[in-house]
Amino acid sequence: MCQSCKEASPKSWCMGYAIYCIIMGFFSLCSNFYGMLFYTYIVLQPKVSTLNLVHVVNSTTQHYVLNVKESSIDIRPLEYVALTVGCVYFIFEILYILAGSFMLVGVIKERQELFFVGKTFSYFWPIFYFYLIFPLTITKIRKHIKRQWP
Repeated sequence: MCQSCKEASPKSWCMGYAIYCIIMGFFSLCSNFYGMLFYTYIVLQPKVSTLNLVHVVNSTTQHYVLNVKESSIDIRPLEYVALTVGCVYFIFEILYILAGSFMLVGVIKERQELFFVGKTFSYFWPIFYFYLIFPLTITKIRKHIKRQWP
């Protein structure tokens, strides 16, 4: 561990983690919103129009007619699963932003209840985004809790 990491106070680590929660929650919320918007616009359009150029031959003339056919799209079970997972991520990303906000206010105002509500909310997002969590930050948060609220 670098020297500056050892010298940083647990309070500053908690504030850094709270800001990290807000920023990561916001960016993942934006990317999820864009993905869901793109998915519903491209894949789940309510009506799909197909244009066919039909060659019509009458007894006296030949001509082409543009035939417009509308059909409703069939939603397959896999698409329901994708939409459901996207909605669940959406909820957990909002909770992660709230978690960071509650923790930050709890650390700044030294309010234990707000900090623990934020800490509890912050547990859900990492379950789905487990590869982005830094174990070092979690150990510093525990040290801060033990020092601040014995």
